[in-house]
Formats: sequence, C-alpha cells, structure tokens
Amino acid sequence: MPKGRLSKVCMYYLNIVEITTAGLVNGKACRESTCYEAIQVSEELEKQVIEEDEVDEGFLVPVKNIWIVDKLRAERDMAIQECDEATKERDEIAQERDALHDALAEEQAKNAELKRQISKG
Repeated sequence: MPKGRLSKVCMYYLNIVEITTAGLVNGKACRESTCYEAIQVSEELEKQVIEEDEVDEGFLVPVKNIWIVDKLRAERDMAIQECDEATKERDEIAQERDALHDALAEEQAKNAELKRQISKG
C-alpha cells in the first residue's frame, strides 16, 4: 500500500515529465538527447517512488498514452470532489446530531426540574 494515498480510490501514481523544447534545434541529435533526458528523469522518479513507498520492483507500469493520463487525472479529481462532498455532508449531519443532542439534554434538564418541583409541592 502506498504511504501517501490521496483517498481510498486512488490506485495510481501520476508522474509526468515535461521538458521544455522551445529554442532547441530541431535535429535528430537534439531529439535523441531530449528523449534520453526524459527517460532518465522518469527512471529516477520510478526509483524514488519504489524506495519511498516501498513498492515492489516491477509493480509500476508506465502509461504512454496522454489521453489515459488525462482520464486518470479526471477520475482522481472526481474522487477527491466526491470525498470532499461526503465529508461536508458528514459534517452537516454531525452538526445536526449535536444540535439535537443539546436540545435533548436541555429538555431532560427541564423535565428533571419539573420533577423536583412536583415532588416538593
């Protein structure tokens, strides 16, 4: 189990390597160098995740399709939003419960006072 889960439904690590290519020469050597740099950074990130979260070597599977990455991001964002809404709803219910508990305690105190008055009178 990863140590830093966003929520119970998060099963993915999302590491995106972006390398700015603006201003670079459009040639084979430049593309190969940029590709090599991206692979190196990606491998370093994978090693870091394996070490920090104690993930079994070979467990992580890279996703090469950016559309899949966007879908995973959307799913993650939706799960976080649902979790936030559920937390808000739970907090509202807890506030209502506390208000009812306070009202009940107040009524019980009034009843106890009335019983004391009746028993004296």
